[in-house]
Amino acid sequence: MLKMNPPGKVKTIRRHGTVGGLLHNAEGSWVAGFNRAIGTINALQTELCAIHDGLVFAWSFDINQIQLQSDNLLTVNLLKTQDATFSSFSLVHAIANLLHRAWLVDISWIPREGKSSAD
Repeated sequence: MLKMNPPGKVKTIRRHGTVGGLLHNAEGSWVAGFNRAIGTINALQTELCAIHDGLVFAWSFDINQIQLQSDNLLTVNLLKTQDATFSSFSLVHAIANLLHRAWLVDISWIPREGKSSAD
């Protein structure tokens, strides 16, 4: 099972976001990564966008098991609700649709201190 830590960053002065992420194998070695600028956006949208992009990225590599780790508890809770597929947040809805594909995605919250690849 690969691990994905999708950090999203928002510059506080201009609120311009960037998203990216890393895929690690079971030993913690880097497998692949992605990033892109996403423009003016808030912190929650940035995190959701990073997760969405990361899942699309992982799917393109034919990965069938992934452990998604986020340090944003609100994001984790939004994605773990049974109603995520019907969410009014378009990114939550899109991520929920990705989660229903033929693969295993384990979503977990980790403290910021445990997410060493974020910085």
